[in-house]
Amino acid sequence: MRPSASDMTTPRRMYETGEPAASNEAGPTKTGRVGVPVLPLWEPIPVRIEAPDPLSQAGAVAQLGRHNAIELIDNHSTRSGTVVVVLADGVRETTLVRLRSLVRTDGVRLVLVVDEVRDEHHAALIACGLHAVVLRSEATEGRLLRAVLAAARDKNDLPADLRGIQAGRVSTCDQGGPARSLLTGREVEVLSLFAEGMSTLDVAAGLGCSERTVKNILRAVTTRLGLRNRVQAVSFALRHGYI
Repeated sequence: MRPSASDMTTPRRMYETGEPAASNEAGPTKTGRVGVPVLPLWEPIPVRIEAPDPLSQAGAVAQLGRHNAIELIDNHSTRSGTVVVVLADGVRETTLVRLRSLVRTDGVRLVLVVDEVRDEHHAALIACGLHAVVLRSEATEGRLLRAVLAAARDKNDLPADLRGIQAGRVSTCDQGGPARSLLTGREVEVLSLFAEGMSTLDVAAGLGCSERTVKNILRAVTTRLGLRNRVQAVSFALRHGYI
């Protein structure tokens, strides 16, 4: 049986704004604010939580599970429109592998809650197709809910530095692809591995060369293109469609 108008008012308000409905708010409508898609009011957002330990899992469940706009589903369930909230201690290779695996699932939107995001993580995280990134120190109930709602609307809720990298990548992809002469094949290999979050030592091991060789390749790229560091070099490669 479909819920009554009064029952559906709170989920609608929560879905559109992340804030509770006012007591005198009018009944639900079929459309939300301009540009904000609204799910059918009797269909809450499916949310799956993946945490590294039971305590973190319980905390996230407690924060999100009380809201009518959200339906928590188990870790073996996925359907179109599911928002997967991944809690991680840090941006490690295991974290990136899991994010890449999830993003290949049709209809899944990703929210990452993590202790910290360093400069060298930016390119790898953008490549994982995240909708939102929330630092654990800022992961209040309201902040986490806003991230989930943004992901459900297929919008981004990213820190400013990540938004800049993503915007640059999208705008350049629209210009018709990379100018291949700007980077050699070896340089693309190096930058691709850096984009996956590897260290200089890991890149050298992966390519079967010395750390000095990797550093020289990176220095050649940054000098030729007028870039300051590895992060900018990876960002350039992403923006121009090399990786």
